[in-house]
Amino acid sequence: MLQVLYTKAFSVHQFNTACVPAFTQKAALAAMERAGDVLEYMRHSFALRRTLLADALSGTEQLQVMEATGAFYLFVRVHHQEANIRDFALRLLEDTGVATVPGTAFGDAGEGYLRLSYAASDDVLLEAAKRLVNYVSH
Repeated sequence: MLQVLYTKAFSVHQFNTACVPAFTQKAALAAMERAGDVLEYMRHSFALRRTLLADALSGTEQLQVMEATGAFYLFVRVHHQEANIRDFALRLLEDTGVATVPGTAFGDAGEGYLRLSYAASDDVLLEAAKRLVNYVSH
């Protein structure tokens, strides 16, 4: 059941976030150009969260964090026993409640990788990292 829901939700998400209309892109650009100090504060906050999550995931050899320089995602190599990373991501969600995106959502080269967002509070990131590290370590 969860797999069916995941597949349907992914389809909706994919088409709502890809191909953003031009007027929305222009509005985002205007907002960024007028953001001033707020934009710098956000950049700094996300940089801190990126480091926090990457450090929290470094506690096991089963996870390798790829260096991130943009957006608010980490790409993490996962050594696992599942047939593929999509199956692993679904089982991770079912067993721990940690939602990730399988790397294969971005092409075949993403096999073995998860994409994790760090657009959350420090407490949420640390809890998710703890659950993921414990999951792959056992």
